[in-house]
Amino acid sequence: MKHTLLLVITFVGLAFAGCTSADINSAPSISVPSGLTTQDVKLAILLSIDPAKAPPEMNVDQQMTDNALRAFFGYAYSKHADRRGQWFLEEIRERSVLVGFDNRKHYFRAEFIIGDHAITQRIDGSRNLDQTSTKIHRATFDWLGMFETKIRQNMGTISALKSKN
Repeated sequence: MKHTLLLVITFVGLAFAGCTSADINSAPSISVPSGLTTQDVKLAILLSIDPAKAPPEMNVDQQMTDNALRAFFGYAYSKHADRRGQWFLEEIRERSVLVGFDNRKHYFRAEFIIGDHAITQRIDGSRNLDQTSTKIHRATFDWLGMFETKIRQNMGTISALKSKN
């Protein structure tokens, strides 16, 4: 009986350990380099969104191989199945930019509110990320963190270009 109870407790603990949530307001603010305007910051955010790339042209042999691999492995192989997810623009406002992130069955929308010295990140809605009024799945912040890095890089590039003028 003790072994069964221990096994059940272990199983329940492992089940809950795989899916954790984080405070929905825990995204850090992003410092804005001095000298950048609201328009500069908007541009940095827009440059951080990966544009959809046109599919490469394939010759007949490559198309046959691609079709055979897709038939054998299914959609998971497909060159169109992006496992990392995709960022896209949803709306530009006077002092903010709203972007969406879609990763197959997971989706969230984030607003980047542009202040004089910092950008505040706010989760605006989600699908399949267990969002409540105070919590959301922690993977959301991993995805936001990668996007934040791109924004910082682009703001740095814009700042460097402006300083040369």
